[in-house]
Amino acid sequence: MALSNQRKMTAHAELLSLGAILIGCLGSCLLAIFGTVVGALLVASPTDPHPKVWWFSVSVSHQQANLWFYVGATLLLLAWAGVGSFIRQGLVRLWVCWTAFVAWVIPLLLGPPLFSRDLYSYVAQGLLAKAGHNPYSTSPSLLRNNPVFLGIAQVWQHTPAPYGPLALLTTNGAVRMAGNSLFSQIMVMRLPEIFGLLLLMFALPRLAVRLGADPLIALWLAVLSPLSLISFVASGHNEGLMLGVLVVGILSVITERYLAGFALGATAATVKLPALGLLAFPLAQHFRRAQSDRWRLVAVALGATAVVFVILTAATGFGWAWLSPSALSIPTQLRTLTTPSVSLGVTLASLLHVCGSHVATRSVVSVTRSLVSGCTVFVLLWLLWNVRAYNWVRLFGVALLVLAVGSPTLWPWYFTWGLCVLAATSAQRSLSLALLASLPVFLVGADGTPSLTGHAYLVVTAFTLLVLVSLVTGRRWQHLLGTREL
Repeated sequence: MALSNQRKMTAHAELLSLGAILIGCLGSCLLAIFGTVVGALLVASPTDPHPKVWWFSVSVSHQQANLWFYVGATLLLLAWAGVGSFIRQGLVRLWVCWTAFVAWVIPLLLGPPLFSRDLYSYVAQGLLAKAGHNPYSTSPSLLRNNPVFLGIAQVWQHTPAPYGPLALLTTNGAVRMAGNSLFSQIMVMRLPEIFGLLLLMFALPRLAVRLGADPLIALWLAVLSPLSLISFVASGHNEGLMLGVLVVGILSVITERYLAGFALGATAATVKLPALGLLAFPLAQHFRRAQSDRWRLVAVALGATAVVFVILTAATGFGWAWLSPSALSIPTQLRTLTTPSVSLGVTLASLLHVCGSHVATRSVVSVTRSLVSGCTVFVLLWLLWNVRAYNWVRLFGVALLVLAVGSPTLWPWYFTWGLCVLAATSAQRSLSLALLASLPVFLVGADGTPSLTGHAYLVVTAFTLLVLVSLVTGRRWQHLLGTREL
């Protein structure tokens, strides 16, 4: 009788989940349709006052399109929350996650770039590489006569590529496959991120089971969330590829396939360097337990990393500039109020100005950035010191979040670094993690410009201080260490 009731509850929950999935699909469609008016489109120029890149568009006013666009975003958010309520109760099966994945991804895949202009930068880097130029020393400004230049954010038009060799290999390959159509180039440029999402769909449930967590909640947070869908599909950020490879690497290390795991971690780092933390945390726990094979593992990790770096760097043919100080400093060139260190600096400068000081705001921000960077390094070392065999994956995820928040420039998609790892751990039922998987996407407008302007730095500063006080006074920092997972 109990089994029969459970089946009825599951069938009822899955039917309701299908309704929520359809609502989410409608939301994705609205984002794609009205994104052709308010999304990250080509900017008009004197020579081309009406540039077009997408294969369809709608004839509505900007105000109407903006309204329907955010109706779509709200529907997607509500649908995600609705499906999640059944997943968190254990009332649905894996096929619901796959159905939601297909229904929500396809409209965004077919729509224009949204919430970011980085896809245009990727295309430009691929075009430079295809033409024989070194993207690490040549900026997209060389492509002024190419339509893609009209889509690149102004701050990045004169900046060389800050990404690793695997990122450049994928952009170069995508441009060669796509031909001369900018629409085709953008569509093909998204395929590596779709591949990364598929890796997450297959690897995350297995990792979650290994860590004693719920595999469906892991998918709900890391793949189906509005932040992930928009960051990896609509915006096409290369974090999708990085995190897909990284999670497979974590799973390999957990199952003691160390050579494969460290090699995959190094491969993910050749997209973006934060993935290199996969070497540090498992090695730290081996040293904490003083295991006899710890030096052998160090040799395996360093050897695998060296081989991967050499092979992929040689494959691009553009040298080692991606590891140079100039390349690593590129993200610091933009100061956004969503970045805690920047908002803290602006707030402090404002207080000093009220007190009669004439110190430049830029100078104060530079100081606060340095101080926050120092604190970030301290916290990362503290996390490494507290690594144990049962919590290293969780602490690695926390470290990725700390690295994102403490970075000189914070964009919403940086939160996915830690989110995709923590989703497979005991932290997955945290309300904070659910909020992190949904709300940060609204920190950027549909056209890719930051939403926080003016005096918004006061809000970011107050929120940052509130979180810090909560962690310290409530001793919530102890919860970061986690509970036994293995």
